[in-house]
Amino acid sequence: MSWLCLKDEIVLTLKDVNGVPAEILKINNPELLPIILKNNCTFENLMDWLSKRGIPDKREGLSQVTQMFGDSWLKNKNYASLTDHYWIKMRTESYKKINFFTNLYSQDIGDMFFKPWDIKKRKLNFVSPDLTTNGLLKKRWLQDLESKKSFLVKAGSEKTKQEPLSEVLVSVLTEKINKIDCVKYDLHIEGATMCSICDNFITENTMLVPAYYIYRYEKRADNEGILEHLLKMCEKFQIPNAEEHIRWTLFIDSLTGNDDRNLGNIGFLLDINSMRFIGPAPMYDSGNAYWSSSNIGENKSKLFTDKEFNYLGSPKEKNDILSFLTQDKSYIYGYEKLIRSYPCITDVKKENLIEAIKKRNVRLFHENNKNFYMNR
Repeated sequence: MSWLCLKDEIVLTLKDVNGVPAEILKINNPELLPIILKNNCTFENLMDWLSKRGIPDKREGLSQVTQMFGDSWLKNKNYASLTDHYWIKMRTESYKKINFFTNLYSQDIGDMFFKPWDIKKRKLNFVSPDLTTNGLLKKRWLQDLESKKSFLVKAGSEKTKQEPLSEVLVSVLTEKINKIDCVKYDLHIEGATMCSICDNFITENTMLVPAYYIYRYEKRADNEGILEHLLKMCEKFQIPNAEEHIRWTLFIDSLTGNDDRNLGNIGFLLDINSMRFIGPAPMYDSGNAYWSSSNIGENKSKLFTDKEFNYLGSPKEKNDILSFLTQDKSYIYGYEKLIRSYPCITDVKKENLIEAIKKRNVRLFHENNKNFYMNR
């Protein structure tokens, strides 16, 4: 027998077969269920949720790591994470002893991906939140040994290597716009790989709830749009400032050409003591901005399209922002300098990228300016 717990509160009692959950025996505390399970707590949905708390088969670098170190380390018994406080209790463990927020954890799995040459022949320790990271790009958690604070390190794709640069550019832009919170990304070299790095914005008393969980709480009506249904569910859960945050996020995505905003990388913060939402999580995961996964200037289809640019209310507000982006010499010089100093893309691509950003900002400025004066 095992138990799904939220910290030390038992949520589900599970039957095990050979140490693997095989059946839900009892829903002990329905109020503490993960939101994705609240309306449909079946064993199949539980296992689907658990399967997403792990390294996907297509994680870049995984095949090389398993060739070098085998794959036994991939088996995760506790499913403890640094983005929430759910875990599987197998015997008599306590959350105080196993959680990664207040305890030191092994760096071996991260080293296997980023610094395999640095791992000497010794017994490796696989107690690590790296086991519950999702996404296709290489990533790892780093921990300050004194404060026990954690930082997420994420590599660029093997194909373009541009994602860390895009993350930094978007975080600088969002800070300048100063309408919503954004995770602050910096460039970081991990092993021999250029990465982005950021603080973990989840604490001992909060957890991250992806918008997908909110969206799936009730079935979307045939005549409802994706965004309309998401906002309706946010209202149902009484999430403060959700609509404003989503609107500004989509506006910034339109500014930066981000074609990968989806229901998995919009998130909300839940207070685990009251089980009430605090508000939106800081905007994160903008690595696909500035055409990092496509030809420069190319518009790919996406869940939230450029029409959302017009969804944000005040044309004057947008006009002021676009004026700044096209005319503020200090800002323009700053992002051009950052792009030109980035070592992982060619000089030709750097100049093409700078030119494409300028053209996009000018085009959006003129389109918005035209609408602004027509509607006065």
